[in-house]
Amino acid sequence: MLLITIYSHLDNFRFSLPTLKDLSLGEDGYIIEFNNVYDELMLVNDEGEFEVLVANQGWEKTEANLTDNPNMIFVNVEDASEVKGVRYGWRNYPKISLYDKSGYSVLPFNTTKNLNYIPKCPKSDEFNLFIPNHFTFNWDAIVNLDRANTFRAVERINANQLHYKYSIKGQKPGDRILILHRLDRVEAGDGTSNELVIINNHRLNVGDYIRNNTILWRERRVLEVIDKDTVRVKPILGQSQGDEIELYKKYREFVSE
Repeated sequence: MLLITIYSHLDNFRFSLPTLKDLSLGEDGYIIEFNNVYDELMLVNDEGEFEVLVANQGWEKTEANLTDNPNMIFVNVEDASEVKGVRYGWRNYPKISLYDKSGYSVLPFNTTKNLNYIPKCPKSDEFNLFIPNHFTFNWDAIVNLDRANTFRAVERINANQLHYKYSIKGQKPGDRILILHRLDRVEAGDGTSNELVIINNHRLNVGDYIRNNTILWRERRVLEVIDKDTVRVKPILGQSQGDEIELYKKYREFVSE
């Protein structure tokens, strides 16, 4: 992604770095031409940053040499009929070895990749939620505020994607999402009723959530904090002492992408 960004913004630079212009494959290797070369190319301490893609073998290191043309180099290949591509510096923290005379390094390239193609970002759907840097983990939860306040426990796919087993009908980009961080799983105490949940030192505030796993995983928003051991919620019929209760802390609200 970084390379794509650099390539797509070159016009904003007060100068342009040398970039791949054209290439041709002969019997012994590639002739590669570059744009934006100041005076001539220089090859310094080549440490295997040039590689060719060989059919059924993968990427193999090779050597590069300067040519009489100041804008071109020659990259060796053993069997041109088996070569499918060439790349230079295509890794994290490459050891750059190809410069022009002004000292500007040639940008890494890979002829098997189209750097003008920017893949479409995935979008939120009924089973998946895309929120950049959501800071959420497995067994945390979300509430979709635009889909009847639907509650779902989540599976963390990566830093930007969450997934749930059961869909949220109609969910799409632009929905307002409340993220909840799971605190604990506890047992409801003596005095718990349909509306009141007794939990020793619950640490909840108004707007946080509980989920009663014993009564069909019914979730409820905390409507009132009575004291440090008691909260009031919208009634859950049959709720009582001994029920397994999941506690969730309100984190923040996002908009899905």
